[in-house]
Amino acid sequence: MLEMVGELEFCKAAFASFYASPSSRAIAVPDCASREFGVGFQDKIDYRHKAFASNDAFRDFLARDAPFYVSYSTARYRLPDAKPMPKKVFLGQDVVFDLDRQYPEEHPATHSKVFCLKCLERAREDALRFLEEFLLSDYGFSRGEVACNFSGSKGFHFHVRSPAVQQLSPDARRQLCDYAMAFEVSSKTLLSRSAIEGKRVQHALRGPAAASRGWGAKVFREVFKFASNAGGEEFKEWGAQRKAARLFIENRQAALEKLSAGNWDFVAGLEDVWVKLIDSAVSRTRIELDKPVTFDKARLIRVPGSLHGDTGLCAKEIPLGELSSFRPDVDAVALRGAQEVVPGDSFNFEFNNVSFELQQGVAKELPLAVAVLLLRKGKASLAKQ
Repeated sequence: MLEMVGELEFCKAAFASFYASPSSRAIAVPDCASREFGVGFQDKIDYRHKAFASNDAFRDFLARDAPFYVSYSTARYRLPDAKPMPKKVFLGQDVVFDLDRQYPEEHPATHSKVFCLKCLERAREDALRFLEEFLLSDYGFSRGEVACNFSGSKGFHFHVRSPAVQQLSPDARRQLCDYAMAFEVSSKTLLSRSAIEGKRVQHALRGPAAASRGWGAKVFREVFKFASNAGGEEFKEWGAQRKAARLFIENRQAALEKLSAGNWDFVAGLEDVWVKLIDSAVSRTRIELDKPVTFDKARLIRVPGSLHGDTGLCAKEIPLGELSSFRPDVDAVALRGAQEVVPGDSFNFEFNNVSFELQQGVAKELPLAVAVLLLRKGKASLAKQ
């Protein structure tokens, strides 16, 4: 148990203890001497334009000053501590993606404003999809080019540091975000009417096919899965008339073959259904990104392995193969020990497979990681002794 002091000093001492421990030796910023750093003791960045000659010097600073927040530049510079920005002399910039969306609308009855495991699980699911469907598939990066870390709070960061991306323009970086966020992707852009000459001109509905790539492929897979299995009631739920749904189901194999070829009106009367299914698939598949993190040349991002000042959790680096099983409340815990605190309100929440029931004003001994989390969230105070 740390020496009893005020809440702010207590948390700072807990951070300092971690940064002075052997565990913190794993903190290493690539090209450290070329990065600008920003640190915060109250706000996330109280001051920036700081530089360190090596990772050893940087870790010594963390152990000595124990900031609540520490970030580094996604760009590399010849003179990283120079001011103003142009004097730094830009050398190149990693591509970094920040996924930090919250999902309280999906579980309003159980959402926790203190620490929501359901939101974090959904964020991890999105991170996995972003990795597999966008970074590795559509963008074409290899696994060796991509690094991932938990943000320490609400989401996940992906870093691409390969030479090929270093000189990408802000506009090119913005386009990478727009693509993942499905900017201007909808049924209106994926479906079209094409004139077919014959005995009389017909306007055939054409759309994504089995051979499509990118967003066309993503949407096709979703709709094809529905069309392969849906019964009459499922079609009806999406607005299909009974006759059109019956015709599709009775001729399903032939209809699926036409759909695979990009023919979306083999059975007439289902266009509104396809429109709704496509827009729903786009909405479910798109990835919400904090775009400025990616395209802003002066952006700072949390140092992987450092502690997050809002939670006390570690911005843990995650091997890509372990992302699917990553648990922030288990794998990102860096503070060990116990501490007695007094909750400022009554609430329940789960952390590291333990359910905590806290009563307002009733002191309770908690794992140090949980105690610091509550103290930093302003949900508890130190118990007086």
